[in-house]
Amino acid sequence: MMQFVIFGAGKFGRAILEGLRNFDDVQTTLFEQNEQLINQLRPYINQAISVDLNLNLNLVRYLPDKVDAVIIDLGKNIETTLKVIHDVYNFYQNSPRIIVATDNPKLSKIYEMFGVNEVIVPNVEAANHLLPFLISRLIYFYIPIGKNFVMAEIGIPEDFHHKTFRDLNLRSNYGLNVVAIRPNLGDYELFDLDYKLDPSDHLLVVGTTENINGFLDVKKEVTGLTFKKLVNWFENMRFWKKPSESK
Repeated sequence: MMQFVIFGAGKFGRAILEGLRNFDDVQTTLFEQNEQLINQLRPYINQAISVDLNLNLNLVRYLPDKVDAVIIDLGKNIETTLKVIHDVYNFYQNSPRIIVATDNPKLSKIYEMFGVNEVIVPNVEAANHLLPFLISRLIYFYIPIGKNFVMAEIGIPEDFHHKTFRDLNLRSNYGLNVVAIRPNLGDYELFDLDYKLDPSDHLLVVGTTENINGFLDVKKEVTGLTFKKLVNWFENMRFWKKPSESK
């Protein structure tokens, strides 16, 4: 069961909640002061906590024990956003993925300094595009480089662990061009065809969205969502998701 916490029910936060309902085995917790918004979003959330985040509260008492990602959509309230980031990092031993929505792109660097993984200048479409990244554990960044092609950093599916590039023949079998390999989250490196893929390796690849999804078998990995809809999300993507270092 994947756990998601959303702070603030702005347009971006609401779109994330509505989109996550399409996935099985997902639980959501919403922190929001506006009771009317909470009531509107009841069908999309498992737990709602009505709280004024502008107050100097100890959020630890409200947070679930384990969480996969935290989405913060508190608008222009920079001080409260930073406090939430601070509390989340202090509470969880293994820091979850933290995504912040802001209307001011200039704040991106500030939030990144505090350990935020992604900063989104939000709209509803961007929220829909982000959903597969929240669910899929094998896509680390994804950049459109043309109408039909993308560059992505991806993990290694379990079925391909300890196989060589020669065995897999990714270009012929999956339509993927491997640009580089990233062993043990280090620097990108060139590779030999007889290199055996380790479960910790990442690949930098270029291909179509369908090719990447096919290699990762996203259809199997993501439950409760049609493959066609997922492909449409990827192919309409128009925002850049910054790669983040694993902690």
